[in-house]
Amino acid sequence: MQTRQDVNELQSSLDALAAWSDQWQLTISSKKSAVLCLCETDIDHCYVIKQASVSFVSEIRDLGILIDNKLAMSQHICAVMKKARTTASLIFNMFSF
Repeated sequence: MQTRQDVNELQSSLDALAAWSDQWQLTISSKKSAVLCLCETDIDHCYVIKQASVSFVSEIRDLGILIDNKLAMSQHICAVMKKARTTASLIFNMFSF
């Protein structure tokens, strides 16, 4: 269960990250950033990075792996299987029998 303290701590961490990135002249794109909530309750808070709101998503790709808000990997497995089928089809089409 998410509490107001959890929300405040995460926003504080985002603010610290933004300050660190400014100090080291690194940019953080709020358009490429997203919040994936793994809790059951609805979130009534809008997280921000450098005055830009961060969108909430139900699934996200991180390091090439697609994860949803229930931590299920079914979408990732389907995507990998589709890519494997496409590759296998291309290989079979290159050979004539």
